[in-house]
Amino acid sequence: MIPCILAASHDQACLQRLGLLLEQAGYRLLLAPSGEAGFEYISGQPADLFLIDEEWSGGNAFELCKRIKGIKKLAVVPIVLLLSRRQREEGFKVLGVDHIIYKPIDEYFLLSLLSSALSRTRSPGNALDLIAKQRQSCLYRRRVLLGGHERDNAELMAGLLRQESCEVVVVRKGQDILTRALVFQPHLIVMDVLLPGLGAPAEYIKALRLLPDFQRTPVVVFSYYRVENLGSEDIRQRTEMIDAGHEACLLSGANAYIGWFSDRTFVQQLNDFLNGLKSWKE
Repeated sequence: MIPCILAASHDQACLQRLGLLLEQAGYRLLLAPSGEAGFEYISGQPADLFLIDEEWSGGNAFELCKRIKGIKKLAVVPIVLLLSRRQREEGFKVLGVDHIIYKPIDEYFLLSLLSSALSRTRSPGNALDLIAKQRQSCLYRRRVLLGGHERDNAELMAGLLRQESCEVVVVRKGQDILTRALVFQPHLIVMDVLLPGLGAPAEYIKALRLLPDFQRTPVVVFSYYRVENLGSEDIRQRTEMIDAGHEACLLSGANAYIGWFSDRTFVQQLNDFLNGLKSWKE
């Protein structure tokens, strides 16, 4: 069955572009009308995901998300919210909005997020199966400290971890790894090999390993970049930096390098690594 995405947005030009993009990616897009009729339409459609613009012409997007999450049959449907002002994100997260994308929309990131969200959509009848699967995960209810400088990418990774019932703290500067680790006491640290800061990521790992509380804490490093945003020379330079960075991290005490981040394999890679880690099972 073709996944159905129901969109509520005032921007018709944006919707037209999204419609073409989603159709090419194998999705079906429905558009919500304005006003109260919009909510009635939304509540009556068997959508697989809601894509809601904060400036929806049908009314208040905050109220719309609240009403959706207040209806049992709709509450399980993921909501992807399009925001232009970052300071409003916490209020929407409290409502239970699953994912937030900031405008202007990065189409590559949007497709990646939609694929991830829809692949994990469950009906209420499968809730027990989902809980059972989560409990089999090595990540279940673990504290994870995540270091990633690409905001959207880090939020996507954090969302994937939270779907495993992890408690996640995200930092975007290397120097924050140490201070947050001391307070948060994570079970696992995951960080970008090119995490910016006052020093190289390898230096933060080396410093962590000098602290008694973190000598056995698993540290996993990854890399991330979008090939289409780089020229051929940029790719060569970036890959050389990544190669040098991950080797330095491993020499400084990181346990594993899982390569380029992919939302489709990220959780499984972490589980595979943790399954083979003797200290994780002790």
